[in-house]
Amino acid sequence: MTTLLFVHGTGVRGGAYDASFAVIRSQVAHHLGDGVDVQPCPWGDHVGATIADNALSVPGYELGRSSAGAGPSAREQELRWQLLYQDPLYELRAYAALAADADELRVARSPHAQPPGRRALAQLASLQPADPALARSGHAAAELVPAAVALLRQGGVFDDALEADSLAAPERSRALVARAFVAAWAQAAETRGLPVLDGALRDRLYEEAVAVLGGPTKGLKDELLGALGGLAARLATPVLRRRRTGVTDASFAATHDILRYQTPHGGAAIRGLIEQRIRACASQGPVWLLAHSLGGIASVELLATQPGLPVAGLITCGSQAPYLYEADALSLLRRGQPLPEGFPRWLNVYDLNDLLSYVGGGLFPGRVTDAEVQSRQPFPHSHSAYWANDQLWQHVRSFMA
Repeated sequence: MTTLLFVHGTGVRGGAYDASFAVIRSQVAHHLGDGVDVQPCPWGDHVGATIADNALSVPGYELGRSSAGAGPSAREQELRWQLLYQDPLYELRAYAALAADADELRVARSPHAQPPGRRALAQLASLQPADPALARSGHAAAELVPAAVALLRQGGVFDDALEADSLAAPERSRALVARAFVAAWAQAAETRGLPVLDGALRDRLYEEAVAVLGGPTKGLKDELLGALGGLAARLATPVLRRRRTGVTDASFAATHDILRYQTPHGGAAIRGLIEQRIRACASQGPVWLLAHSLGGIASVELLATQPGLPVAGLITCGSQAPYLYEADALSLLRRGQPLPEGFPRWLNVYDLNDLLSYVGGGLFPGRVTDAEVQSRQPFPHSHSAYWANDQLWQHVRSFMA
């Protein structure tokens, strides 16, 4: 039996690893067949970075914990989604406010008509996405549709925005409502530790949301994007300062796994656990490593220093190993040092939107195959969007053939 051993990246723990692992297993069954067994290597829970319950070095940490609670360019689309992922209702709210005085957008409404917000939420609640790739990506519609609708319903902002004269006509609000729904879906998925959808799958979900709302219409103008992007940038720092406890909790593992790996004991512990899993799986047949981000760095250094390990091939996704090698920032593989003869075949998958992915073909000629995928997601979501991307699995299937 061929084994694909999944080595996760920085900051992944518990349920988040389980969710990614389930998606990878489903994708492997679909794209590679029953002859490949996916096995886990959850190093983060065992040798990853940890912090005390009350971070004494973070000013205001305990206080924060106690008080927690129409044809835009590709770049404009990424900016739009980046803002929506932070606030699914920003576009609806902003358009309703900025277009409030536009007489040409006002329409007459019957006093007996169902409130537009309630009608839209009922339509979205009935959505049954038909794309099977959603389920393979771990995004269960039965759970995420009601979760996304519930997020939109909170606080009454959604209803208030659709009561505005500028959005009263359903054909004018469908695109905005559908994007808000998809962004709320993404937030609900993130809280459950599910992998990020790639841009193509996200857009198909958006199209299905538009359809259930009544079908595609001419899009609203996008002049809002520039102004709102600047506004978001000006507001970001004060908001983050007020939420420093939450930011610390959310980012600690991701940041400090990297710092821990750079220490002699931390790096050795992570590489040692990966080695143990390789040797345990090797008794069943050929072992291939599928390594993400920091997991790719650790795997490259492990295989470079122990070229006799029974690994048939290495697949890295969103890895910084080539960049750190070129910067002479790796501890065990110094710049200019070639890969040893026993180093396995290496497929390195990158995404131009993933600013933490790099290419290695120019550094190790003939030893690394670089393969591009296009998630069409903004950074940093692009860094987690590999597993739902069919392009990735096509590259993997060809590489393992």
